[in-house]
Amino acid sequence: MDAVNVSEFDLGNGETLHDITFLQPKKQKENIKRQIVTNRNKVIVQEKNYKNGNLHQDKDIPAMTMRYADGKLCAEFYYKNGAVHRAIEKPAIIFYNKDKEIISKKYIVNGELQRNEGVKLKMFYSDGEYSLEEGAIITHQ
Repeated sequence: MDAVNVSEFDLGNGETLHDITFLQPKKQKENIKRQIVTNRNKVIVQEKNYKNGNLHQDKDIPAMTMRYADGKLCAEFYYKNGAVHRAIEKPAIIFYNKDKEIISKKYIVNGELQRNEGVKLKMFYSDGEYSLEEGAIITHQ
């Protein structure tokens, strides 16, 4: 069984970063890491998965998710080796409203936008909560 190293950091505003590193056997060269941010109510608001220092997730699972303060899904981001990527017939970035309805999808292969569907959005993070504003250009870090 692989060893796990867990560290926690206070981000202020009642938020905590949980940094989880999966220590692989020496013969494997992969470095697997997961970061989780919880809000003051201990609800997960962000999850990121890394492989060898890059955002990455295998098996068609999002490498990064963002959630509203109540824990409902706000956005999913699919990455492969640090580039936004998902098979061409599936969206690589998906935004949801608070009613869990998909409001925007971005189809991206190897970091290159193939097509957009839905409204243009701008994502904000303030006081422990994500919010979306329609009509602006999508921003993502």
